[in-house]
Amino acid sequence: MNETVSDPVFCPFTQMIKPVLHSLCWVLAACAICSLLTTNGADGAKTVLETQASNELLDAIAREFPRSTIVQPSDIDPVNCGQIKAHPGLGEGDFNGDGRNDYAVLLKGRVKGEKEWQGKVLQLMEVDFVIFLREANGQLRSLRIEHLENYYPFTAGIAIVKPGLIRESPVVGDRTVRLLHPGILMYLCGRSAAVFYWDRNTNSFDSITTID
Repeated sequence: MNETVSDPVFCPFTQMIKPVLHSLCWVLAACAICSLLTTNGADGAKTVLETQASNELLDAIAREFPRSTIVQPSDIDPVNCGQIKAHPGLGEGDFNGDGRNDYAVLLKGRVKGEKEWQGKVLQLMEVDFVIFLREANGQLRSLRIEHLENYYPFTAGIAIVKPGLIRESPVVGDRTVRLLHPGILMYLCGRSAAVFYWDRNTNSFDSITTID
């Protein structure tokens, strides 16, 4: 059984309706992201926002990315991203289905430059999306998935996606992926998003664009 299912359907009106689909995609995607980022703890349980990094993860980050730290909720731009309730820089789950707990982190690194905007000085910083997979010996192995530069406060974040069917943005294509294990959504508020998931056929992470 393949994790990725693709069944292209030809539509002669694709170019005509593409702008409409693009707008609709923005709305639906924004709603989807909001649902992921606004989980609450009304039942008394700790919200995802309160997730704390374990000492072993912090040690692994300090060892492999010594100049970087985990992006915190206070690092996110409230104007472009609104109020978030899910931790934008930390998530955990069994991403590759081996029965062991893994970590996904968004790390902020060095300042690359500055610019003035509306009377403020904005810092351009390095940002890394990294997944730490737990090996059979219990050690954490890092995989740097994405490297980008983002102005502070950031518009980039991550969130955990539950197993299930993920559909590609219709502006990009018509691919569908069934997640057998939790995936990780990486988003740029108001711009783009993609779900990263473990492909058991290649034993590596792949991605599917959910916003264009």
